[in-house]
Amino acid sequence: MTRIVDVLLPLPIDQLFSYAVEENTEISIGDYVVVPFGKKRLIGIVWKCSNKSDRKLKFIEQKINLSSIRPKLITFAEWVAQYNLIPIGMLAKVIMGGVLKVNLIDKLVCVEKKQETSEINYQLNPEQQVAFDKIVSNLNEYSVTLLDGETGSGKTEVYLSVTAKLVETVNNAQTLILLPEIVLTSQLVNRIRGQTSRNLVEWHSGLTQKTRRNNWLNIANGNMQIIIGARSALFLPYRNLKLIIVDEEHDSSFKQEQGIIYNARDMAIILAKIENIPIILSSATPLLETVYHIKSGNYNHVKLNKRFGGAELPLIKVVDMRNNKQWISNELFKGIKQTVEKKQQVMLFLNRRGYAQLVVCKKCGYKITCSNCAVWLVYHKKKNALLCHHCSYQLKLSEKCSNCQGEQSLSLYGVGIERLLEEAVKLIPNTKTAIISSDQKSVDRIIDLVLKEEVNIIIGTQIIAKGHNFPKLTLVGVINADLSLKNADLRAAEKTYQLLHQVAGRSGRFNEKGMVIVQTDNPESSIIKALQRQRRDSFYEIELESRLEAKMPPFTRLIALIICGKNQVATQKAANEIVKNISSLLCDPNSRHWDPEQNVWIPESCTGMTLYRKEIEILGPSPAAINFLNNKYRYRVLLKIHNKRSLSVQKELKCWIKNCNLNSNITVTIDVDPVSFF
Repeated sequence: MTRIVDVLLPLPIDQLFSYAVEENTEISIGDYVVVPFGKKRLIGIVWKCSNKSDRKLKFIEQKINLSSIRPKLITFAEWVAQYNLIPIGMLAKVIMGGVLKVNLIDKLVCVEKKQETSEINYQLNPEQQVAFDKIVSNLNEYSVTLLDGETGSGKTEVYLSVTAKLVETVNNAQTLILLPEIVLTSQLVNRIRGQTSRNLVEWHSGLTQKTRRNNWLNIANGNMQIIIGARSALFLPYRNLKLIIVDEEHDSSFKQEQGIIYNARDMAIILAKIENIPIILSSATPLLETVYHIKSGNYNHVKLNKRFGGAELPLIKVVDMRNNKQWISNELFKGIKQTVEKKQQVMLFLNRRGYAQLVVCKKCGYKITCSNCAVWLVYHKKKNALLCHHCSYQLKLSEKCSNCQGEQSLSLYGVGIERLLEEAVKLIPNTKTAIISSDQKSVDRIIDLVLKEEVNIIIGTQIIAKGHNFPKLTLVGVINADLSLKNADLRAAEKTYQLLHQVAGRSGRFNEKGMVIVQTDNPESSIIKALQRQRRDSFYEIELESRLEAKMPPFTRLIALIICGKNQVATQKAANEIVKNISSLLCDPNSRHWDPEQNVWIPESCTGMTLYRKEIEILGPSPAAINFLNNKYRYRVLLKIHNKRSLSVQKELKCWIKNCNLNSNITVTIDVDPVSFF
């Protein structure tokens, strides 16, 4: 009898495809195979055995000589797809790493690399040693441990020592270290390579295709012990994964918001549970959800209170800017001048790219906006262009207003990092400055210049707050501490505190005591006070109480629906239809009967559903914060799920939307556990 298997193909659809297997061919679940698909040939993964035989099936053409993926990766991929409502085929692309292509099968040859023992050997201080011992005691099974340490307390040394211990005791053990930004990857790689063998690889979008293929093969064959990567590294076909570390676990960059929407930090915890291995979450400013789980006793908590090597925490000064029209206050200017004179370094933090945030005509008041989005264009002086930071629309700055044709009437408002750089150079001539932001193509090169002390003043956006270690940096200036509070984000206060705390933590990490000068329009803010008094835990207590009162995460769960379309009326109508459909299918808790055979209450008011109105709250629809983006109108619906443990909403959501019979011009994006709300 001909065997039939179901194959997962790297296509954006939510189904498997059945193929027949030749009698003399040995095929197992997890094997990579070449199959015919229409007029194409594709590489797929044998996902499960099938009993389908109702029609004539095509045969698998070829089995590829690669290690099969582990069964637990199949379980993990299915869980991620179901939880985040992702077509399962899109995860095949991530598992294959974009390197498995039919025309490149002959290049899928991995040179066997001699296994070397990693020799990470940090001298841990007593506090670090206690943390190390606690974590190592949980290395044999699933556990979640928060490695909670002040900025500069040596968290990295602790988790690298744990990695070394694991490699030493478990043959061929692999450790995954997830980082929120590519720019941090090369720094950590260099740091580890200074202490250990070269038996580690990087995994992120910045790799060349050849390096990517070689790294994927080395990981799949178990040749590499330490894998340092960005979000997608979570789905690689490891041979013997034994530990996961999520560094800067609070960072919102772990949430992928385009294409496959998922939170790598959350999914890493699920992977650890499925694999029955430990996971370490490392941060100086953990997520509120993590703090909640610590208080609930679900996670282990390991704390480092002191900075490494006896370094002191920086002194934090707050400057009231309400009556100050300068970008750089007198206090900050004096601090910069003194620091540069002492041949030390200054970091100025402003979370705004470009030169000016808005271009306005003085004659008619016209503001230059993006033609594709409902946002103002940002002026970038270096490019001499107006840019949209959402769709990359670009416009050359004209000498006259396009609305009233007024000559030389355009004025620049607001400050970005380019303008701040200009201001710093005016105040302190002959100083060596550098900008670090996501606009820069050579961030690694600039960081090297900073480490070589060839830069006096570093000016940057939030990318400079993430894990950087600059020995000569002793002054940090925060230009507009209130900036990230000026939106309707559920997590605005939490994100602002985390960002300011992390930025402040770059100062004085070595011998010299550091200083942080925070410029704010709201010096009485609870966030600013908690930062200045270094009372992180009291801030978390207040924020948790606020979330509990509002019945928001971590006490409930959220699922966002973003409805988009080119016609505003049709898009709004579709959003209303979705809400109406979901509401009509929710069960009335008072209308049900007891089924003694199933030993459950059965709802009378709906068929096959067990979701009650009291379990789910529907907010919206309402226009999105940016209601016109990439030439499409946007409406948002927020589902608040009061029963956090229930995954029933995900199971029903696709059916709910499908029942609306939406126009093909309308797209619905589902964002489970949203991080941003724009």
